[in-house]
Amino acid sequence: MEDTLAVVIAGLATSLAALAGRQAARERQAARRATIAPGERPPIFRDAAVFARCCDPGQQQRLIGMIEAACRRGALRLSSSQQVQAAGSPWMLDRIGLYLYEEAANIRNPAARLLHLRHELEQLKETAAPRTLLALRYAARSLLTLARRHPELLPRLRDADALLHEVIALTQRHAQLPWARATRCDVARLLILVHRQAGRD
Repeated sequence: MEDTLAVVIAGLATSLAALAGRQAARERQAARRATIAPGERPPIFRDAAVFARCCDPGQQQRLIGMIEAACRRGALRLSSSQQVQAAGSPWMLDRIGLYLYEEAANIRNPAARLLHLRHELEQLKETAAPRTLLALRYAARSLLTLARRHPELLPRLRDADALLHEVIALTQRHAQLPWARATRCDVARLLILVHRQAGRD
């Protein structure tokens, strides 16, 4: 009798877990649909709408971490058209995903990465009270990674001095936000690399 009861309880627990999983999946799908306006182009990354609604930095980092892990494994491929779409996407996770992809794929595109950094800077300057510097942080990290891997490209970053100083100034104005210090440090390191290269020429 006790064995039969244990089997029934285990079966009920399994059924409840399955129901909860299906309900959670439906809620995630509903959250995505709720934030995509009719006629609006859907994001590249399926969790972009969930990311946009999320106020938990830990959850945001988990979503970013999943994309970064896929990039490093080589499991994520973005076509040229997807890269263009992601660069101008209103979805922050799309843009961060692009920066992670370019970094992992070792794409030598200093001009494009400078444009990414400029785009994120302008977005933040137009926002009265930004809540996060995440996209700016990943754009800066991606550019720094490129400069470290390919110092021969540093001469192509000489004209970025004003932009880099603007980014540092913005992180100082919003020093209370997460990632402000990390972003400022990355950009400062990039400036050092650019100035050292200029001194050698």
